[in-house]
Amino acid sequence: MTPWVSRERRASKPNDPAYLIAPEICVEVLSPNNSEEEIELRRQLFFEKGAIEFWQCGLLGEMTFFDAAGVIPKSKLCPDFPPCVEI
Repeated sequence: MTPWVSRERRASKPNDPAYLIAPEICVEVLSPNNSEEEIELRRQLFFEKGAIEFWQCGLLGEMTFFDAAGVIPKSKLCPDFPPCVEI
């Protein structure tokens, strides 16, 4: 899988291969097989690679937004994104 990274973000790290830079927003869509530990590890790895936000979509479409410090009430980068999506 190759993540989508904005041109601006790509230009800010011209010497790093694209797969070493996390996109600004990383989204994880949960499945019944995901463990809390697995998702926490993924979230941590994305932030270590420079993600600004991590979005988690639950089994019923509920969204949880995170920055590097933890849960945030809504996305700072896309504040109009809905708190729940139709699945």
